[in-house]
Amino acid sequence: MELILGLLSIAVGLGSLVCCIIVTIGLWQDKGPLWAILGFCCCQLIVFIYGWAYWVSDKKMPVMIIWTLMILISIAIQVGAMMMGIDLAGTGGGY
Repeated sequence: MELILGLLSIAVGLGSLVCCIIVTIGLWQDKGPLWAILGFCCCQLIVFIYGWAYWVSDKKMPVMIIWTLMILISIAIQVGAMMMGIDLAGTGGGY
């Protein structure tokens, strides 16, 4: 079960990264390289908020919906793993 949840977590994380890169490219084209670099490297929340604020009207909303679902699925996987006592982070249970 740990292997399945781990692989699922990796797949969801990669999907989320792809969505983030797609929106970052749009941010680069609209706002310039400084915003895109800051958004991607420092705070992906900037990219996420930008995507919901500007892409809804540009008919690119499916990317944002998929990205949001990826985040929610990732949270559900992590919470489910915690409830089952599975350590997906690899910390060995020590905090």
